[in-house]
Amino acid sequence: MNKIKNNVKKAFRLPSNAVVMSMMAVILVCAAPAVVSLIDDSMQSEQMVAMGSYTDVTKEGLGLKWDINTPEEAVKSFSFIPASENEGTNVFILNDISSKDYMESINSGVYIDSADFEAGVSKIILNFDGDVSLIRFVPVIKDAPYSFVNFTQIMTTDELGNEIGTNSWEIELDQVMLTKLRANDANASLQIYVGDDFDGTLTWTSETYRFTTIAYGEMIIGATGVLLLICALLATPWLSTSGLTIRRR
Repeated sequence: MNKIKNNVKKAFRLPSNAVVMSMMAVILVCAAPAVVSLIDDSMQSEQMVAMGSYTDVTKEGLGLKWDINTPEEAVKSFSFIPASENEGTNVFILNDISSKDYMESINSGVYIDSADFEAGVSKIILNFDGDVSLIRFVPVIKDAPYSFVNFTQIMTTDELGNEIGTNSWEIELDQVMLTKLRANDANASLQIYVGDDFDGTLTWTSETYRFTTIAYGEMIIGATGVLLLICALLATPWLSTSGLTIRRR
């Protein structure tokens, strides 16, 4: 009977400390990359930097683009109140409303200072009152070809579930664009194109944001490395998992 009991104990004997730690190390090596691939390897925390005007626009600096068929007698003058003088709201008004059908865009003069990008700004939201059809972000880099990135209109749904525009437009700049802007100490111009229902008046405010990235993937791999080191130590005859006591010769 005792022989049978001893054989049973041997058959179900717990594996040695080194075997357990080796198995854990193998599991960690295999599981860590799998976990990283299954989850998003980073999280972005959004932080508002400023409300209102992110650059001081002046009437003299604005340049308008007109249709090639604009009559010579058309009045092209306008009034403009910058956000810095109007509690964060820019106001643009054509002096002669009848000229509205010939105006295409505010083509220059609305700039974002390069210092904003150095401060970490990577997202811009423009909130409009008035019909706009397109907004372009154009980096002004010396000796570089003309390039641009379009803003995207923020959409919502009505009571019937139909998708409608909010007339708020946003852009998130990728790291390639931000690197170019910072490397060239370059400003960026906004080109604001009006729509068919433009009535000669535009008002808009702006919001700027920056992102802080938390790299989950790096945290998981780093923690796995620490656990592997612990497993390696516990697999030696000098340390034990029972209370982590040091074995002596």
